[in-house]
Amino acid sequence: MIRLLALLSLCMMPLPLSADLMVELQGTPAEGGLLVGRTSPGAVVMLDGKAVPTSADGDFLLGFGRDDAGSRTLTVSRGSEKHSRQIAVADRDFQIERINGLPGRKVTPDPEALERIRREKAEITAAKQTSTAQAYFLSGFQWPATGRISGVYGSQRVLNGKPRRPHFGTDIAAP
Repeated sequence: MIRLLALLSLCMMPLPLSADLMVELQGTPAEGGLLVGRTSPGAVVMLDGKAVPTSADGDFLLGFGRDDAGSRTLTVSRGSEKHSRQIAVADRDFQIERINGLPGRKVTPDPEALERIRREKAEITAAKQTSTAQAYFLSGFQWPATGRISGVYGSQRVLNGKPRRPHFGTDIAAP
């Protein structure tokens, strides 16, 4: 617990790289987690060699997937100045959700449902390809509905005793 608190406090402190270039990270670097970052305006931010959209003010967001544990390289550059920093993304234990008594079509979808699932997956993939340098995330996130959390991100789903893919969303039970 003490190491985690020390890690969290490190993530919240600005890291001055030079008089003109700095990086500040807030959040917990863990699977399924987010880090909100800020750097000097005009800096270019890369995570593992991939460009990270950065606002004109230097704000950026780093998201880590369900299986992203390990070391990640954050590189920040502006002009001839370039600095790299390792981010240790912590492994996280995810729940196993056993859901029994489901109708068979929910466990093994019919061809029509599979087509809908493929279509929706393509829409989600296209949406994930869209990025913006606007720092909308700075105003926080809002829940789309209120209700009991009925499914959590990253949990392994076992439907009627059959293991299925991990869940990549958060479900809210609501009318």
